[in-house]
Amino acid sequence: MALLAVAACSDVGPQYKAYPSGGVANGWKLETAPTDPVQSPGMLIEMCVYRITVPFGTVSHSDRFWNRVDETAVDIGTYDVLLKNGVRIGEAPLSEWSYFKSILDASPILSQRLQYTAIDHLSQELEMTGPLDDETIFYTNSNGEPVGRSFDHCQNVLSMTAVPTPRLARTVRLTVCPVVRSIVTKLQYTQLDNEQSVTIQRPERLYDLNLTADIPPDHFLIMAPSSEAQYQTRLGNRFLVNDAPSDKQETILLFVPQPSDLPLPPDSPAAPILTQGKAGPPAP
Repeated sequence: MALLAVAACSDVGPQYKAYPSGGVANGWKLETAPTDPVQSPGMLIEMCVYRITVPFGTVSHSDRFWNRVDETAVDIGTYDVLLKNGVRIGEAPLSEWSYFKSILDASPILSQRLQYTAIDHLSQELEMTGPLDDETIFYTNSNGEPVGRSFDHCQNVLSMTAVPTPRLARTVRLTVCPVVRSIVTKLQYTQLDNEQSVTIQRPERLYDLNLTADIPPDHFLIMAPSSEAQYQTRLGNRFLVNDAPSDKQETILLFVPQPSDLPLPPDSPAAPILTQGKAGPPAP
């Protein structure tokens, strides 16, 4: 892997300080001003996302699976709202990976591994459904109020953002927001009476149902349907459950960050050595 260097910029220029004659040529010496900000090396964020499809109930109705999951990864208010709307969130150490894999291996599964890389700010969208002719979603917002929405010609995606967590070394702050991207086709007429169709995408971000979690080193985040996802109009059902030809299936998302510190410029006396991220766990 090629080494990447990020140079920190400063508005404060070099400062000169007078010294007694004889010690330094001309009695002046170039020094770094004490007010200069400390250079920050930045962070290389590698995010592995495992998308696992299993028969409905394998995870959403499994106490054995959730017994070893820390469900305090998000604040209690966010956790409660998500749970009511059919989404369950938790965090687990990578050392427990084989335990969760043994549960998922007990059922026929389809697994997909996605990997994204960015410096300091990673932003991606995960497509959760194909194009839909229409859909209706009922959910409870952060104020406890019921909300119902209908969409035509739409697609469900999850917007994912990952950044370094302030003041916590090698910790990644992950934010996931459900988005319904509706497609609207409008007819326009020119001065020559020519008819043209214009397709417009209108993303509807359901901010009441987004989540933010700080994932510490050697841990991963689990996003799965809750038992409430059995109801067809719940958000967890619309995003994480699908009707296969033979049976109903659910989708489990595992977010595995692998952050690495970037080196300071080579001429910096405190330049650290680049530590590469560990290899991600094998796909279940």
